[in-house]
Amino acid sequence: MTFSGQQFAVLLGPDLPAEIPSSSVFQLKIDLSPQPICIAIAATDQPATMSDLAPAARELATIISKTVVENLRAQGLDVPCKKGCDGCCRYLVSLAPAEAFRLAAEVDNLDEPKRQKMLSRFDNLARKILATPPPEPATEAIDNWHRSMDLTCPFLQDHLCRQY
Repeated sequence: MTFSGQQFAVLLGPDLPAEIPSSSVFQLKIDLSPQPICIAIAATDQPATMSDLAPAARELATIISKTVVENLRAQGLDVPCKKGCDGCCRYLVSLAPAEAFRLAAEVDNLDEPKRQKMLSRFDNLARKILATPPPEPATEAIDNWHRSMDLTCPFLQDHLCRQY
């Protein structure tokens, strides 16, 4: 197991690779009935920014989401979430500052044609949002305002998220 340029890594299961000192690992046991999942988050000794946490947080969220979906399907429940489903890409989603900075850095690191295409998508979204004044800050009103503009996340391409 290597960090491949990341300051943090998410590991499944109780066994840690020998090259990771136990002092640099935070272990979690998350109860996702019927069975908990055991996860360890390992950190290097390199300086890190808040946005350096984003890849590990994404991986952790993916592991938890997959486990919850598997558990629900095992109970016979229908879960429409799967690769190609882009329903969530049309909701207003809040981001932690670390994730916002990470996404901005990832856009900045795209090759120039892809970067310009992505920036154009952000520009189009910003124009739509600025053209429609938001309502008073009430959760339901904000959600309805956002839905009325029929916005789609700029990272969505061909029903797949290009960042996650």
